Amino acid sequence: AYWLLGYSFGGNESQLNRFLDESIWEGVFTDQTANQFLKAKQIKDGDIIALKACFVKNSTTNPVVCIRLKAIGYVQGVRSAFKDENNWEHLIFNVKYIDSTPIGKALCA
Repeated sequence: AYWLLGYSFGGNESQLNRFLDESIWEGVFTDQTANQFLKAKQIKDGDIIALKACFVKNSTTNPVVCIRLKAIGYVQGVRSAFKDENNWEHLIFNVKYIDSTPIGKALCA
């Protein structure tokens, strides 16, 4: 299986360097993202994960949604899963980093 995953907390705390330097991906899930947490729990050893960024081009005249891949790796097991003091769920996966070469132009639809 493959997964397209975000890599920032709150939209502005990039976790890309943790993926590249520490070989981990961490997901943090609140009550509002409970559905995403259930999906993330399905990630298994050997699954391919691609970190992605999404954005909108020409948002005022003709909005176009785009996605850009930032890094690719595969899962090597769960490092930890826990609830923090805010009752947020954390899933941390060990990953084998494959590539972070820019994949090219953004894909837009």
